[in-house]
Amino acid sequence: MDFWFSPQEDKFRQEVRSFLDEERRNGTYQPANYTFMESYSPCFTKRLVEKGWVGLAWPQECGGSGRSFVEQLILTEELMMAGAPVSCHWLAERQVGPAIIASGTSQQKQTFLPRILKGELTFCMCLAEPGAGSDLACLQTQAKEIDGNFIVNGQKTLIMGADKAHYAFVLARTGAADSRHKGLSALLVDLKSPGITIRPLFSASGGRSFNDVFFDNVKIPKDGLLGGKEGGWTVATQQLSLDRSSIELVAICDRVLHDLVVEYIGGVREGLVGDMVVRHRLAQIAIEIEVARWLSYRVAWMQSRGLIPETETSMAKVFGSELTQRLANEGMRMLGLLGQLCEGSKLAPLRGWLENWYISTLGRTIGSGTSEIQRNIMAQRGLGMPRA
Repeated sequence: MDFWFSPQEDKFRQEVRSFLDEERRNGTYQPANYTFMESYSPCFTKRLVEKGWVGLAWPQECGGSGRSFVEQLILTEELMMAGAPVSCHWLAERQVGPAIIASGTSQQKQTFLPRILKGELTFCMCLAEPGAGSDLACLQTQAKEIDGNFIVNGQKTLIMGADKAHYAFVLARTGAADSRHKGLSALLVDLKSPGITIRPLFSASGGRSFNDVFFDNVKIPKDGLLGGKEGGWTVATQQLSLDRSSIELVAICDRVLHDLVVEYIGGVREGLVGDMVVRHRLAQIAIEIEVARWLSYRVAWMQSRGLIPETETSMAKVFGSELTQRLANEGMRMLGLLGQLCEGSKLAPLRGWLENWYISTLGRTIGSGTSEIQRNIMAQRGLGMPRA
């Protein structure tokens, strides 16, 4: 792979950095902690809309800016490095919007895409269930077709942002109970529909970004079907591929490493500067961050050339998610007992952000497909090994 940023791409990166610096000085946002999907700011999303950076890589005929996947990667990397609040538009723009562009009807495109581009419509992803996480083909939520509508019953769990979202992308079974992935359909569901109950889940770090979502005889019009009946597996797997480029994990790791070196060691624990064990451990983390960054860059490079990254996204997801855990462990080892102090404590190093992030990284190797699942994908599709 001959990969270099073009002068236009370098110029765009500098434009994004200047914009973020100015917005921070103007008070539009303050850097959030390291768990980026907990930060929610419609005001900041509106500023991105004004710049044309929501839907940056969407085709122009769909209302987007028609920029490259590489430029979208640059934007994501800089947003994460700056701690910008992005959860308001993230899933709608990065996953649901592209799915509607690829598989939606004309009516669905007219209904949803303009509102997503304006930052007016938020989505959550209702995929996982209590008995179906990594193996979504086992999900049990039913969508029965009755009198031209789908009647949905079931439970989704660990759904990020459902308490704030307007709509949900729901994967449900329209085929026989034993049809596995062949019997799944994707539905676009208004979360204000009668019969939907959203129950917040409190994480170990005290966050409330995850939810249980219950469907009790929820009536969904047939025009909410995305990708055709029993075409949901194809739509969902395409979305998950977009979710695994993992540059956001890399950028946050880079930010944590910078804070450890500059803010903590450089300002609070200067005595660690000459500690060879600490120096070598941080140098090793820096090497791994660069490896993870180039794995993510390769995914964007392939997408920009119309290629479909499969094993490449799995590599990036595994390496990036496991790197967050290694760095979190290393950071907590450096901070010692004070590292256990929560955000808000006056004595907490790095504003208590590392303690919060350390807890959140425990699930990084589970969400969007466990590391075990990703390694199986690499073995089968990358190495040509038979299905286990």
